[in-house]
Amino acid sequence: MGSACSCTGLGDALVDRLSKASIYVTPRVIFVGCLSVFSYTWYVYNIVFLGRILLRVNKHDYVHSFFWLFNTLWTLTLWSYLRASFTDPGRLTDEWRSFTVQTQGSADLNVGFRFRQRRFSCGEASSCPRCREVSPERAHHCRECNACILRMDHHCPWIGNCVGFRNHKFFLLLAAYGLAASLVVLVTISPELFGWSDLACSDCLVTIGSFLDDLLLSILGLVTTLLVLFLGFVSSYHWRLVLANCTTIETWYDNANPYTFPDRIANVSQVFGAPGVDWVLPLMPLQPQTDGFSFARRSEVLPSELTSITALSSPGLALNSCFAPDSLSTKYDTKSFWKSTATVSHASIRDLWVFRYSRKVLASPTPCSVCFPGVFGRWGQRK
Repeated sequence: MGSACSCTGLGDALVDRLSKASIYVTPRVIFVGCLSVFSYTWYVYNIVFLGRILLRVNKHDYVHSFFWLFNTLWTLTLWSYLRASFTDPGRLTDEWRSFTVQTQGSADLNVGFRFRQRRFSCGEASSCPRCREVSPERAHHCRECNACILRMDHHCPWIGNCVGFRNHKFFLLLAAYGLAASLVVLVTISPELFGWSDLACSDCLVTIGSFLDDLLLSILGLVTTLLVLFLGFVSSYHWRLVLANCTTIETWYDNANPYTFPDRIANVSQVFGAPGVDWVLPLMPLQPQTDGFSFARRSEVLPSELTSITALSSPGLALNSCFAPDSLSTKYDTKSFWKSTATVSHASIRDLWVFRYSRKVLASPTPCSVCFPGVFGRWGQRK
């Protein structure tokens, strides 16, 4: 009896250790695997395809143009992957904790009164039942990261990181540039991959070296085909969501999305910042439109002293927030969205938090057609 109990205890301890080891090892294995795919693609395309196969079939004129096109996209893809993997997705700051400690329980603010609901909770800072902290709107607790993530989209095993407020842009660029690079590879190697260039090289001798090159090229074709299918789905799904200012988690909600704007550029700017050259580069937004702790709503009209905030308490971060569309107007004023900070007074980000988490501010949600309430709403309705 005693030996049976001891064996059971040892078995449970072993399972617990293995589960903890898998949580630690698995992301690193996936990361190494992804870097291996990057390395294999670069080597086969540049060294084998451009350096040997194209020269063998007398296509010297294509080498330089293919080289620059592929390597530009490959570099941007790798850059985006590393930024998405190693950038903190956005966690609670000491400034936010100080704000919640001082305001929690206030009769005027929606701060820490109830646990997070599986629905859009506009202007409500809820208590997290797992980490016992007060998290802002659109934040969610990630079990893998063991922390509340600002504007969390999902935890991605391929980058070994959460996709949240601070690295969502890098994830989207990774999907877009990865798809573009895979398409370039697949299209440019197709003539040689499927034997369409055999007539141009009918006198070429088949050697062991050429056979190995063709084998490596065939594997590259298979890998890029799978990448095109996978990244095509990921890109179409996530870019559709960002165009509506919605996250993957929020697609499960059955109530209306109060954060979506009729102007798709305004929605994308919540992730990418104000339009500029930094949109196409894996860099932090030069002109972010939100700080990740509070978000503009379609029906929101800010007081004059809050319509422009140019300095946040976080060093090195500037925020231009000018969302003041008329809630009764059917036409969204795009120009007012891009108004900068020249004519209004400065205010602290804390004042903006007080305004947006005030009980007196009522948002009028606008339906979000991209949140698929008919498909994913069942989970959100579950008690």
